Amino acid sequence: MSRLSYDGVLAVAEPTDRHPPGIESALGKLAHYGLAGRGTSPELLHRLMPRPAACALLRGGAGASTGFDRLPKRPPSVILKILQTDRDRTVAHGRTTASRLERKRRLIPFQMWKKQIAIGAAVALWIPAVYYGARILLIYSTTPGRPAEPLREWPASSVVERNSQHYTLLLFAHPQCGCTRATLGELALLMAHSDGQLDATVFFYLPADEAGSWARTDLWQTASAIPGVRTLEDRDGGMAQRFGAFTSGQTLLYSPGGRLLFHGGITAFRGHSGDNAGRSAITALVRGEIPPGSPSPVMTKVFGCSLRGI
Repeated sequence: MSRLSYDGVLAVAEPTDRHPPGIESALGKLAHYGLAGRGTSPELLHRLMPRPAACALLRGGAGASTGFDRLPKRPPSVILKILQTDRDRTVAHGRTTASRLERKRRLIPFQMWKKQIAIGAAVALWIPAVYYGARILLIYSTTPGRPAEPLREWPASSVVERNSQHYTLLLFAHPQCGCTRATLGELALLMAHSDGQLDATVFFYLPADEAGSWARTDLWQTASAIPGVRTLEDRDGGMAQRFGAFTSGQTLLYSPGGRLLFHGGITAFRGHSGDNAGRSAITALVRGEIPPGSPSPVMTKVFGCSLRGI
């Protein structure tokens, strides 16, 4: 049930458990017009009565019955038309609400499918992108640089003095090649396991038009900190060119007699630290553990940046 209160201008519906006094009797008298059982309500009564009479009737005060007596004597056909209009509006509102609910009910599955399709499309695009990126990275890390074309015998004159009692190792590096960091880590392990039989020199490439500070990067500092290792500038790549080195990380090992025993890299992949054929070969050569009949010199692939852009 509902109750109408009147503030002098607008009638407002308020929930209540019963009609105000006078409404029930007024509704009963509508049977006079043959309208009983046609959905008659206090709201409809408020529309049919003059406003002052409706106020008095709805408030349940004095003059409620007389207010109904002043109900306009409209023909039943007119009242029925008002009733029908009110009912049509109610039905139309119900249909509109039902239509909205139905449309919403139909849209919810569609929106769910739309979200799932969007997620599926994103995943379908993401997987090939990840695969492509991983493949490019794998190709980059496993593609070796240009192999060396080294001197088979130690040159008669060189800036590096060779000790006839020790093995001599030369390593050529680019000071701004991140891949060389792993090579220096492997060099530190080699020196630690050489039992003092290995003399090592690292040549850092330095362009002809650059100051010496260009080559003194953190890689220079790392190499200088390895016991038994010397670091030298290789201005314009002169020493690398003389010894046939083209790639950062290229390592050469000469015997105490000046014969080339090894050339190649001492990492398994570009920028990868860990067990590798180059380090194992040099360790075995220095310890005299190379089996008779092994190829000489031993060669491995070298992974790193170009030293001189060639």
